[in-house]
Amino acid sequence: DWAGYLGPQAGYAFIDQSRLSRVLPSGETVTIAEGVGHAAVSRDLNRIAFTQLAQGGDEIRAYDVQLRAQYRIERETATVSDLAWSPDGTRLAYLIDGPANDQRSLRVRSLTGGASATTVTSGQLGEFAWLANSSEITLSARTGVAGNLRWRIYRVNTALPAPLLNAASAIGPAT
Repeated sequence: DWAGYLGPQAGYAFIDQSRLSRVLPSGETVTIAEGVGHAAVSRDLNRIAFTQLAQGGDEIRAYDVQLRAQYRIERETATVSDLAWSPDGTRLAYLIDGPANDQRSLRVRSLTGGASATTVTSGQLGEFAWLANSSEITLSARTGVAGNLRWRIYRVNTALPAPLLNAASAIGPAT
């Protein structure tokens, strides 16, 4: 389902049949968590963020590779997917399913201080990626263009969320 490299001294992590495991450099495999849906390794290879099925939604947890310890980051009342660490490792972005099948919200959780997760934008969202500055994200979204829904590219500042994605705020031509 998923695999990530943790560095030469730490091995690899992988998800198989909803089990997040780690292969140590010695070849030993250890289980990190059960009921896991998605995972992402931080750029510095020190942490793994993962989703774990919880009653009434998903819990986002992190695993510290060196300490071999895990902790809770956030609890959501919906399904969480597409975890992505910011390049500087201080934020975690993810998508949560909305009430309609094609609606999702992009949320960002700051990992410094006591901040909670904030919704950056919602709608028919596709893939997203952090920019190198760790404060902006590019994403694709379906928005109305001349009466038709089209996939467009957007650049949003996670500190100043865009309230609505529309044709005027898109980058490039409509597809």
